[in-house]
Amino acid sequence: MTKKRSTPAAKSPSTISIPRGFTEVFLELKQKIQNARLSAAITVNQRLIKLYWEMGKIIFEIQQTQKWGSRDIESLGNELQKEFPGISGFSRSNLFKMRAFYLSYEKVSQTVKQFEELPISQIPWGHNVILVTKIKDTKERLSLLPLPPASPELNPTEQVWQVLRDEHLANRYYEDYDDIIDACCEAWNVFVDTPNRVKNLCSRSLANL
Repeated sequence: MTKKRSTPAAKSPSTISIPRGFTEVFLELKQKIQNARLSAAITVNQRLIKLYWEMGKIIFEIQQTQKWGSRDIESLGNELQKEFPGISGFSRSNLFKMRAFYLSYEKVSQTVKQFEELPISQIPWGHNVILVTKIKDTKERLSLLPLPPASPELNPTEQVWQVLRDEHLANRYYEDYDDIIDACCEAWNVFVDTPNRVKNLCSRSLANL
């Protein structure tokens, strides 16, 4: 007669190790998120960036005082995600990005006193992550000048249209609407037949950060 193998009993919630200060940190972050009045579709970018800054500060401080490890941070993110199921951004990796974001500017007094007036509070979170990752000089990151999306100097479409107007379409007489369309098509075909020029005019070094 063969003996049945016994399966180990699953650990009860009471046996799971909870790091010191976990409840306090979770409640503090929960309150900050609620105060930011976030929804599933966050529309106020500045409020989000300020929230991430504060969360990064709290995570860094609890690691310093209570020696939290990666698993503790991951558990914290999981609990926040359960508490706010309609909001993304509380993954382990993103929480560590918040920590890095805070550490990148913690020694800059202006960051603490006038956070809302700095360029870093006016650009998307993904752009801030790139800045922290790729640009090590703090002054260079803080000296960014955000421009409107339709700025001609940044918009390739505007620059292409300028070339077509200056070299092919300006100072001409057109018989009718169809004549205008034909002239635009002809100008466009001439332009795209020079791929190197298209590349030089439309590429941006900032896209290769």
